[in-house]
Amino acid sequence: MSGALPLSPRERAESWLAALENGGCGRQTALRLLAMFPADESYLLLEQALAAGDTDAAFQAAHTLKGVCGNLCLEELYRAAAPLSDALKRGDTDTATRLFEEMRPVYRETLAALETL
Repeated sequence: MSGALPLSPRERAESWLAALENGGCGRQTALRLLAMFPADESYLLLEQALAAGDTDAAFQAAHTLKGVCGNLCLEELYRAAAPLSDALKRGDTDTATRLFEEMRPVYRETLAALETL
């Protein structure tokens, strides 16, 4: 979509909410599910496992994060987590470390957008 203005954090959060609603969630359920995301520990566990060099634990955390993001329609974060999970599954820690650093701002932006709901 060339020339499109980026969505504001509130617009992004509303798009995730709408996607959940279109998938069959009621608005209150969708809001409750999205509100639970910041408490999910997958990102922290991933960060810790990468720092410790524990590829297996890092893969499990990345795979869980990817699944949670997919289930919650958090598209941008899902698209960042998926190749990271794949790299860890292959044991490619150099690529995984680079992808994690690229995912950091996406994760922070996701949390900031969710705060607008």
